[in-house]
Amino acid sequence: MNYKIIFASSVKKDFKKIAREYQTRLMQAIQNLAENPFPDTNWKKLKGSDHCFRLRVGDYRILYETEECLKIVSVYKVGHRKDVYE
Repeated sequence: MNYKIIFASSVKKDFKKIAREYQTRLMQAIQNLAENPFPDTNWKKLKGSDHCFRLRVGDYRILYETEECLKIVSVYKVGHRKDVYE
């Protein structure tokens, strides 16, 4: 049940703004999405979309989309909770 992880080009820029200690935790959480894009805790479906979700990692959020039939998780935004939804 492994999913392929795809990153939007803006995610690289997002990571540069984040402290190194959080980058490691965020990358581990993203790698875990390949195993299970709907973990038991810390994820929610975003309003207004059927395939967009957010994963909470401390004060940071990972926004991603899933394509169940193709087994793809597309990460399109990573950032601090106060900035990520803008």
